[in-house]
Amino acid sequence: MTRFFLTAAVAVTLSATSSLAATRLNDGGFHVINGPSDTLIVTSDTDVQVTDRANISTPATSDVRTYEGISINGGSLTVDGGRITGQSTTSSNSTGEEGIYGFRTEVTITDGVIVGGSGTRGGADAMRLFQSTASISGGRFSGGDTIGGYGGDALSLLGGTTSITGGMFFAGSGNTVDGDALVVGLDAQLSISGGSFSATRGGSHALRTSGSSVLNLTGGSFYGAFDIKGTSIVNVFGTDLLYENDRLTGFLTNGNRISVSVDLANSAQLNLNPSLPAVPLPAGLPLMMAGLGSLAALRRRAKG
Repeated sequence: MTRFFLTAAVAVTLSATSSLAATRLNDGGFHVINGPSDTLIVTSDTDVQVTDRANISTPATSDVRTYEGISINGGSLTVDGGRITGQSTTSSNSTGEEGIYGFRTEVTITDGVIVGGSGTRGGADAMRLFQSTASISGGRFSGGDTIGGYGGDALSLLGGTTSITGGMFFAGSGNTVDGDALVVGLDAQLSISGGSFSATRGGSHALRTSGSSVLNLTGGSFYGAFDIKGTSIVNVFGTDLLYENDRLTGFLTNGNRISVSVDLANSAQLNLNPSLPAVPLPAGLPLMMAGLGSLAALRRRAKG
């Protein structure tokens, strides 16, 4: 493997010598990736920016061992262009790898193409985040396809807090089960005000939630069903909203029309325009108001 000596805030060009080579960043510094690379593994709180010239793509392999396009633990990842592809594998009964895998990471996506790898048993997610903080305003996310099993999800959020204002999310296709455009689980907190979420076929979902996740939906375009499970809560804001006969229709706050079938099960909730909780008054405010009222009364008496 070629060795690279990286310095903070310096753009570097990475190249691969074999399909299973990997570049590791673990110095806690800041690195800009603006050239070709094989796969990128960040093993400490290192900050990485991927630019439009980057092409982080792990080629297909017959080896069971595969790599994500980018695997990052801690630190931050900013993607504003380029292409990131998880590794595909032709090994028997194997799955591809995620385009991006993040754990307790701050992720910002404004542009770029992110693709999950394919496998003989299943495709991988385009991006999977665990307990991370993410802001997504653009980019194209495609779950991995497979001819032998299940398709990958475009975006999987397990815990953490995420805001989606744009981007295109496409579920991966499979032979037995298709992937979903957006999967939200554990205790994830998510707000969606934009973006396009597309299921693949009848067995796929534009949105699937589970666990104790909470989603606030004010915008976006959804092409496919909602699958709301566990104790998750989905709050939908807009006008003329109606949930009837397992179907949600109406207009979201941003004006987009929504018309999707909804499978609501377990103790999950679908709330239409829920009331915001009342903001409590500061503890001393009632006493202060009473005091001002008494002062005004004294002034009126003095004038009289």
